[in-house]
Amino acid sequence: MNKLLYALVTISLVAACGKKKQTEHTEPTGSGTATSMAGSSAGSGSGSAAGSASGSGSAAGDGSATASGSGSGSAAGSGSAAGPAVQFTAPEDWEIHDGRLELVVAVNETKFPVDNAVFHYEYGLDHADMPKDPKEYAAALEQSKVMEKITKSEPVPNGHYYESADAFRYVIVSGDKRIFCSGSLYNDKDYNQIPKIRDQAVADAKRICASAKL
Repeated sequence: MNKLLYALVTISLVAACGKKKQTEHTEPTGSGTATSMAGSSAGSGSGSAAGSASGSGSAAGDGSATASGSGSGSAAGSGSAAGPAVQFTAPEDWEIHDGRLELVVAVNETKFPVDNAVFHYEYGLDHADMPKDPKEYAAALEQSKVMEKITKSEPVPNGHYYESADAFRYVIVSGDKRIFCSGSLYNDKDYNQIPKIRDQAVADAKRICASAKL
């Protein structure tokens, strides 16, 4: 009897160890973090969804979501020692927590290299030393390599919008604080396989960022 039990336990352990791990999907460089005089924000590049990059995120998993949520509501990100929680108006399928906006979309029936596409963006309180003048601010973003050459700089309600070839950044004024919200435009060969999903996700991310408040 003892030998039989030992054999069963051994077989169970071998079976458990033999399960295939799910593949992790690394985010494009444009959604990674860059620390500079501008504080922590999204980098400006974009890379292959299946390759290595400075961002991180798991795209392979059981969960799925759609790029356009049917409902929207107010969501608050986690507060920290840096300041109070940032609040957003966002579709229900977006996750907002710990300085990160994230959307996972099931794309298993497309040419995308993995089953789920991950879109993530970063937000937080902007560094107090950042210039208030938009031209000087854009120059600071370029000089600190937080973003590449700024191709668009325009005022928005309660703030300003900056865009390069690969990334965007909102700076929203809320009281005596400034909130940044930024990330990749996902213009790379993998995300170009799902242009409608990508364009909807980026458009949603911009609307969410523009709604930031304390």
